[in-house]
Amino acid sequence: GLDDLLRFEQVREPVRVQFRKEFVDQIDKAHLMRFMDYLVDDDPDNCPFTAAWKLMRVNKWIRTVLHLDPGKGPIKKSDLRRELESNAVAEIYTQEELKALFAVMDEDEFLRYETFLKSGLRKKELMFLEEDDGIIDLRPDGKEKREIRVERKSHYDFIPKNGKSRNVPIPRDLAERLSVWKEKKRASKLLFSTKTGSPDRHMLEKLRSIAKRAGLDVWFAKSKSSAGPLTFQRFIRNNLATCSPSCSACFD
Repeated sequence: GLDDLLRFEQVREPVRVQFRKEFVDQIDKAHLMRFMDYLVDDDPDNCPFTAAWKLMRVNKWIRTVLHLDPGKGPIKKSDLRRELESNAVAEIYTQEELKALFAVMDEDEFLRYETFLKSGLRKKELMFLEEDDGIIDLRPDGKEKREIRVERKSHYDFIPKNGKSRNVPIPRDLAERLSVWKEKKRASKLLFSTKTGSPDRHMLEKLRSIAKRAGLDVWFAKSKSSAGPLTFQRFIRNNLATCSPSCSACFD
């Protein structure tokens, strides 16, 4: 079964959820490519090059378990040629480009991507963010603590990275805008859903369209399997410091 695969050094908690298969010989190319999408979209540590090599390691493990001939398995190296041959580092937005990007957004877009930027949430963490996930609490010293709670949501079949819940500090201005936003009438408890109230699974694709409106389409011209969609999250990781209890923006 897949219990052994869960212990494989390159694969963690999401494998069984992603594959939804009980036996190794049930995993085919489509399952692995969906796992590739997961690695690229939901973990900023995985550039397409890294994700592709992880897939090849999983493929090698499957080939070993099933005693297949060399070169066999659900996928071939040629299926990932573009990702494996391109290990370019994605460029990140400058502050001036971010200003141009946010200047063309409407109210919903502005708050959605401001939350993405200032919280550092992963794509699915923002996708499944609900109105009860915001926390404004008092610390023992009397200062307010503003956080977003990220936790498992079985009704969306969502599991945080490594299966662990965590609280993410956010600045005061963002917390105040989210508090106002959650009081507005929406189609579901999700803060940033589609018009029908379903999870919006195309947030990064929509960001590409916004970037084009701002004249920044060169940063998002690449396809889903390239480094383009990670640009926004890499700005977060490279330019925003992690908040601490002494941060006046998150605590006062």
